[in-house]
Amino acid sequence: MATDRLLGRAVVAGGCLGLLAVLLAVGLLGSRPAPAAAAPAYRLMLAGDSITQGSSGDYTWRYRLWVKLGRTAPGTTRFVGTRTDLYDNVNGRQGSGYYADPSFGGRSHSALWGTTYNVQKANVASQVTGSGANTLVVLLGLNDIAWLGRTPAQVVSDLEAYVAAARGANSGIDVVVGQALKPYDPWTGAVRFQPEINELNRLIDVASGRLNTGNSRVVVAPTANGWNANGHTWDGTHPNPTGETLIAQRVSEGLARIGVGTSSPNTYASTPWNVRGPAVTVAPAAARADLSWNRTSTGATGMFIEQRLVDNNQAWQRLPYVVPGDAFSAGLLVAGGTYDFRIAPSKGFNTGTAGNATRSTVGGPVP
Repeated sequence: MATDRLLGRAVVAGGCLGLLAVLLAVGLLGSRPAPAAAAPAYRLMLAGDSITQGSSGDYTWRYRLWVKLGRTAPGTTRFVGTRTDLYDNVNGRQGSGYYADPSFGGRSHSALWGTTYNVQKANVASQVTGSGANTLVVLLGLNDIAWLGRTPAQVVSDLEAYVAAARGANSGIDVVVGQALKPYDPWTGAVRFQPEINELNRLIDVASGRLNTGNSRVVVAPTANGWNANGHTWDGTHPNPTGETLIAQRVSEGLARIGVGTSSPNTYASTPWNVRGPAVTVAPAAARADLSWNRTSTGATGMFIEQRLVDNNQAWQRLPYVVPGDAFSAGLLVAGGTYDFRIAPSKGFNTGTAGNATRSTVGGPVP
């Protein structure tokens, strides 16, 4: 009743404007609901092998592409897939979450270390269905040749079956096919599988025209353009940060052909591996110190040891070789001296930055 009397007075006193003010005050009109955020138009599923999945301590080319699309296609893309992990190369198992940049918000993918077109042609339909992907980027083929001994023609036949299976799950899916990347042998310096991969990439270009339709486009990402395994990998096969930027740039060129983002600006650049060394535990002994650490989070294949004698303000000194494993005994130290120790991760040809120092005073008879 009180509300009715209030409404009546408002109409008499202020007409429509007074009535509107009262309705807002008593909550009868309510506020207009905020419009729902539009769903991203492109649900991108990035599929492939170890080159796409990455391992502990990697940024991954997926990350580089995610950063670029955030700038060139803001709000229009979402990375989807059936997993989010890296390969734990230190312990030889799946399930690592140690990305070099923990803020990476597009971790979903459908890539798997060591896999092939021959295997994934049976799995891609469930991956597309499970992720709701409407755009597929695939980078496979090297393992088919290197491990399965498939010919380039057989690999392309598997690629065609792979695309057909993806279309069976989503008839309108667009597919960006990356060219296979040549590895090299660090021991001999020779590029491996050159003839086979050259032929495979030629056949991929031909097949893309045959597979491309108005309803489901198939285009090639020129990932082999400019690829140099000697300078773009940390072990001869898997991309280092610079290689990641090249792959991401080439994939963005393929995506731009179907209207996803733009190929410019060119993101390929010489890029450091800015991964910090882990904490080091120091157990002092007589004229030596036993160091230990856990390298799992960095994916490091070894560590550079750095030390300095605090007592005489000695500059940091780095041992000239990489120490494998998770322990090292620093000897020939000054008995009774106080030392700082820190370590910098090494992952193949990658070298990160030194982590925080640990201070310790060693034992033994003081000279």
